[in-house]
Amino acid sequence: MTIIKSKREIEIMSEAGRIVAEYHAMLEEIIKPGVTTLELGRLVEKKILLNGIGKEL
Repeated sequence: MTIIKSKREIEIMSEAGRIVAEYHAMLEEIIKPGVTTLELGRLVEKKILLNGIGKEL
C-alpha cells in the first residue's frame, strides 16, 4: 500500500534529513581512533539539547 504524504509531512522529512546530514558532517570531523561511541553519543545529545531539536514534535 502506498501512503501519500502531505506537504507538511514532506517538509518535516526534509528538515530531518538536513539535520541528520549536519550531524554526520560534525561526527566526520570528530571521529578518530580512541574516541568512544559513548563520547560521540554525548556530543550529539548535547547538540540536540542546545538546539532544542524535537521540542515541536
